Amino acid sequence: MDFEAYHKISWYPGHMLKAERELKEKLKLIDIAVILCDARAPLSSRNHQLETIFQNKAKLIILSKSDLADENQVAEWKHYFRAKGEGCISMHHKQQKILQKIPQLILDTATKYRKDVQGATTPLLRPIRAMIIGQPNVGKSSLINALIKKKRTQTGPRPGVTRHQQWVKLNDKLELMDTPGIMIPSIKTVETGLKLALIESLKDSIPGRDLLCEYLLHLTKQDIGLSLEHYRLKSIPQNAAEFIEEIGQKFGYLKQENEVIIDQASKRILQDYREGLIGKACIETAVHEDPE
Repeated sequence: MDFEAYHKISWYPGHMLKAERELKEKLKLIDIAVILCDARAPLSSRNHQLETIFQNKAKLIILSKSDLADENQVAEWKHYFRAKGEGCISMHHKQQKILQKIPQLILDTATKYRKDVQGATTPLLRPIRAMIIGQPNVGKSSLINALIKKKRTQTGPRPGVTRHQQWVKLNDKLELMDTPGIMIPSIKTVETGLKLALIESLKDSIPGRDLLCEYLLHLTKQDIGLSLEHYRLKSIPQNAAEFIEEIGQKFGYLKQENEVIIDQASKRILQDYREGLIGKACIETAVHEDPE
């Protein structure tokens, strides 16, 4: 796929700029940043520019939606981050045992940082304050709702649902702040933008569903664990137009003239990927150099 043939993708609405400013204002109140990344694209779904403001805070990386990625590939990513000295776990919303361990892990990480890095010798006389950060739709509000076992923060399967920072008292020892998803102001490459749209950190309409289907078709031809076997096609489509046409015909997304309804067919393809029906894989592999 020739990525240079497409324009770079960007999406940084005004509420994100406002949220970033408010986040910086509250920085002095927090002890640890809990950074959520999508396990399918851990580097692309991580806002490294935003994280620079947390350089003097404890950090814990959580690879969310791990049920949609290959277990071995996720293990490689955990090794990658831990080798860089960053605490890292993986989880998805159905893993109750791991969810139950997260509060204590946040407390232990923050306490160890205070002792080993900041040189603290006495315990805090207040709860540890953790800020949950991440790009849109990586599962921040869903994680908090699962931890408190009831719905206190609004969630939704689209980017930009949480618009305000809100504190949630988890227990007597830990308070969490949910924050709006904040996108990178400038997405460096076309492929990074496509990855973010594929995992729904960007709206489909920004790159367009036809282009996303082209990119997904490209990924199925890579040796990462995605395939089109789910559709039982007679042959592998050569391009997105052929792919969308075949799926439209197969599932009956047709107009009266037997013409495929492009938007419905492409939406079906993307939804199938997001539900793990086209395979469970990381769409970027663990690397051994610092990300750009």
